[in-house]
Amino acid sequence: MTARRAVLAGLATLGARPAALGAALFAGATASVALRAATAASEALRLHGAWGAALLAWLLGTLLGTLLSGAALAAALGAPTAHQALGRGIALLSLTALERILYFMLALAILAPAWRVAELQRPAPLSAAAVACAAVPPLFAALWAVIAFRTAIARTAGGQPSHLALAEGFAAAVTHAEELGRRLLWAGGATAPLWATALWLRRFPPGPAAAELLRAAACGGLWVAAMSWLYASFLPDPDRR
Repeated sequence: MTARRAVLAGLATLGARPAALGAALFAGATASVALRAATAASEALRLHGAWGAALLAWLLGTLLGTLLSGAALAAALGAPTAHQALGRGIALLSLTALERILYFMLALAILAPAWRVAELQRPAPLSAAAVACAAVPPLFAALWAVIAFRTAIARTAGGQPSHLALAEGFAAAVTHAEELGRRLLWAGGATAPLWATALWLRRFPPGPAAAELLRAAACGGLWVAAMSWLYASFLPDPDRR
């Protein structure tokens, strides 16, 4: 299947279950409101000197918002019940954490040689060439990981066990890297208006609390819509329902 057809098939997958998509958008809006409320509460507590309570409020709000976002994505991609969507959301949370740890390690693999080259105080062109050569393998590994985790997250949200989805994601990134890379580009371009609208809404200056909550809900719904379409494009053909 071509990348363009995969993106269109992903949209059709979402449109085939409008009730599930509506529930997912509502969950995404709720997650965004929870994050916004946690941030506001954390800022208020920090201004009163309660740094520990501020940190706790921010952590709890972030955890709840991330979990609801994962459950929303799972609901959009086929979870038949709220209980299963929540279970898949927990699995997606673990995959997201693993992905970020991997990117952190790859960033260290780029920064460590750069720091060493800076200590040697060699001529600038030679140092730049050395840093560029050292950065190439981690950057290629990061691109490979982006494709692998997009595939793994889509399949986990679609119902596969996360460990099997992760293994299949890395295998697919090796055997079908070019095809999946094109899918990512097409899906990113198709969902760009949704991302842009969410970012545009965030640029407004702070207003009344009700307006802030409505804006947060709109941003959350747009985020879930964009993510659901992007990840639906990565579902394998037999899993499309």
